[in-house]
Formats: sequence, structure tokens, C-alpha cells
Amino acid sequence: MPDYVIVVATVAVTIALFSAIQGGHPERWASVIIVGGIVLDLIIQATIGHRSFEHFDISRLSIDLVQFTALLIIALRANRNYPLGLAAAQLLAIVGNLAALFHRDGWNEAYWAMTQMPILLQLSILAGGLWAHRRRVSRIGNYNSWSPRMAGGRGFS
Repeated sequence: MPDYVIVVATVAVTIALFSAIQGGHPERWASVIIVGGIVLDLIIQATIGHRSFEHFDISRLSIDLVQFTALLIIALRANRNYPLGLAAAQLLAIVGNLAALFHRDGWNEAYWAMTQMPILLQLSILAGGLWAHRRRVSRIGNYNSWSPRMAGGRGFS
């Protein structure tokens, strides 16, 4: 396993643990989604072997689509702004997958960068969002993690 994977996984787990202890529900859910994607990718690599970035990989796109959908739901419901950045970064990974799907030659580095680098942006955004949440709690006390429900609407509890 490459060193950068170990570093990213360690940072992600550290932020996830801090989110579980200090964060509200949106931080916890976002952490689960991000770490879950990393773990699922590692499980796929362990079962089918290392996947290169020379060719399009449907499993990468599938994981990214599921993560994007979940992060977008959080972004639309959370009483915070930073989850929109998490969803936007995940959208970058989807665009990278689609670029690799439609343009097959000479895109290995771009495919890697567009699908693997957004996790660093997401971890930075999540850490910043967690810091802002803790600061807000210390300033005004506990507050609602989710936006108020619309009349007749359904949402998180």
C-alpha cells in the first residue's frame, strides 16, 4: 500500500474520531461517508487487486456517486454551510471519472489527481467545519444541527 494512502487514511480516521467526540450529527455523518468510501476502496483493492489509473474503473465511479449523493443530502439538510464544499469536492471526483471514461489516452495523471485529490480538500473542509461548529457551540451553546423541516416534509431526526 502506498505511503500517501496510509497518511490519508490516518488523517481521515483522526478527523472522524474527533467528529464523533466533538461534532454534531452532520459532522458525524460526513465523517462516516468519507471514511466509508476510503474503507470500501481499500476492500475492493484487497479483494480484486491493485487498480491502476491507466483505464477507467467503474468501482471508483460507483463509490464517488454514492458518496456524492449522501453528501448532497447532508448539505441540503444541515444547518451548516461547509457540507456544500464537501459535495462540490466529491463532484470533482465524478468529473475526473467521466473524463477518464470519455478520453482514454494520456489522462492517467489527471485521472489520479481528479479522483484522489478531492479527499484532501474534503478532509480540510470537514476539519474547518468541525472547528467552526465547536466555536459556535462555545459562543452560543447547543443549536439545531439540521435545518427546520418544511411543512409536510420529511427529513433527519
